[in-house]
Amino acid sequence: MSPRRITVLLAEDREVVRLGMRHILNGLGGCEIIGEAQDGRSAIEQSLILRPSIVFIKRDLPVVDGIAASQQIKKQNSGTRVIMLLSRESDFWTSIDSGADGYIMRETPEQLISAAVDIVSQGGSFIGPLIAHYLLHGPGLPMIRAVLSDRVEMPGLKLLSRREKQILRLLIDGMSNQQMADTLELEVQTIKVHVRNTLKKLNVHGRTDAVAKVLRTGMTV
Repeated sequence: MSPRRITVLLAEDREVVRLGMRHILNGLGGCEIIGEAQDGRSAIEQSLILRPSIVFIKRDLPVVDGIAASQQIKKQNSGTRVIMLLSRESDFWTSIDSGADGYIMRETPEQLISAAVDIVSQGGSFIGPLIAHYLLHGPGLPMIRAVLSDRVEMPGLKLLSRREKQILRLLIDGMSNQQMADTLELEVQTIKVHVRNTLKKLNVHGRTDAVAKVLRTGMTV
């Protein structure tokens, strides 16, 4: 059995950071950098052409920021996984809507980058230890507690069909449309319809908003 080939697009505007990432990624077995971008627009364009396995993308890119670029990359190719590079742990909150599959600090040791690549390339999600510590033991913890203690009412939950409740549970698990389609053995287009109907009944603006509000109800789905 031949080893896995993981192709990578690196989107980072600072040459010194790209150089360090390039050195680390080229040293990982089966990992190959097939493109580099210095702004979000270029990252989107190259991703569409190159179809990389993984895109490492800086959150604060020029022209188009990493959050919007990640959303577009995921939209145009659901098979591409995205790892967001953060400059500060607190950037995690504003990066959630990016749809990224992993979040690490820009200055991350080689072994953690290797772990992120391995987990994300196999369909998993990854949060670096510094970000995890910030959320579980640092300044991020009071924010989580505040969200969970501020209960909200969602009458729309009672309107959901059995299938829509399944969809909502999978959204809470962070699954993409393709992953939900595989899990429920449905077409992706059918999943999109169910997701749209679910969000409409819940009267929310998107997946992240739906998940956050459902968790704040304290109810089980």
